[in-house]
Amino acid sequence: MGGSAPQGAMSRVDQGFLSKLSVACAEALSRDQRFLRGVLMAVTVHLNGERRTTEAITLIDLIEELGLSQRMIAIECNLEVVPRSLYGQTELKEGDRIELVHMIGGG
Repeated sequence: MGGSAPQGAMSRVDQGFLSKLSVACAEALSRDQRFLRGVLMAVTVHLNGERRTTEAITLIDLIEELGLSQRMIAIECNLEVVPRSLYGQTELKEGDRIELVHMIGGG
């Protein structure tokens, strides 16, 4: 059994492949959810205190729908600040309370 890996151990190649596969599956699922949401349903959220009906699935979708850039935005969802790195993973749910601040540079 000399050079074989212990039972249950995965090589780095296997782990990398599984990681990429997981991301690809998540992206495909997100596309399917976006299609289904667009066809079957929309959600109503409270955006900066105003009711808004949207077909956005995630915060990134909402940002795009609003025509804003992610770069200069801070978002709070249900009283919790959402890190920018999680905008694409944070799904909108019926009744979510979203506070979005768009910073404008100037001099």
